[in-house]
Amino acid sequence: MMVAVSIKAVIFDFDGTLIDSAPDLVAALNTLRAERKLPPIEADSIIKLVANGSRAMMREFLIEEGDDMEKLRTQFLAAYDDTGHRRTKFFAGIELMLRELARHEIRWAIVTNKPKAQTVDLIAALNLDGKVEQVICGDTLPRAKPHPDGLLKVCEQFELRPKQCLYVGDNRIDCQAAENCAMPFAAAGWGYWNERDTSTTVLNEPNEILPMLGIIS
Repeated sequence: MMVAVSIKAVIFDFDGTLIDSAPDLVAALNTLRAERKLPPIEADSIIKLVANGSRAMMREFLIEEGDDMEKLRTQFLAAYDDTGHRRTKFFAGIELMLRELARHEIRWAIVTNKPKAQTVDLIAALNLDGKVEQVICGDTLPRAKPHPDGLLKVCEQFELRPKQCLYVGDNRIDCQAAENCAMPFAAAGWGYWNERDTSTTVLNEPNEILPMLGIIS
């Protein structure tokens, strides 16, 4: 594992990194699939697609020839909101790790491609209001990941250089965003990460972030 005690802040992806949101996302898909007399799918089916957003999940499991993508996406997001995010939970160990960051006064932020409306709802539902310092969503800036704009915006707000921040994500898009601004990256092996790139630092448990910050728990 790389040790980078010069890191002053941590930036996290959201879905698949901090939270397991696949059960609610697949519930929304299955609501619309049922309306089309299609059989339900399992949450594991969408894990590889979550990082690519709702359109990617819909192309794979919902949309049919002649469908209006944006109209159907509006229906999908409404169905997702209707789940109340009841099945979405932190991955094991995340809450303890976040408490340790707070105890050691390590600043942290979220950069996600998830739309702002759904992100804000989940931030509130998970009691992260007042704990996460900055949240950049997929529609906050003109360009989302893999463009590094969101990561750079957090650096600007934190008054830090990219090399002083660690980005933790669960997919190739996250890794590319970090590479595009020369920011250290670690993969959330406890989450949706399933890449086979041996050059990437993969963390098996959330608490493995702590020694990378010079924290010995």
